[in-house]
Amino acid sequence: MTVYVEVEDIEEALSQAEKLAGKVVSPVHEVPGKQLKVAFIADPEGHVLGLSQGLQNALKQAGYTR
Repeated sequence: MTVYVEVEDIEEALSQAEKLAGKVVSPVHEVPGKQLKVAFIADPEGHVLGLSQGLQNALKQAGYTR
């Protein structure tokens, strides 16, 4: 299971994670046809977390949220 955290600026969030001893596992990936970006980071203990920018809007456009 991957937990995603919605962020305002995904590039800034990756930079901040690295400053705090996190590691970028997968760089920013733009989802084609959507205004959605995702990336994955690991905390210093190796726990992976997904970051998203635009996920709420993508889910709304797909009809999953109101």
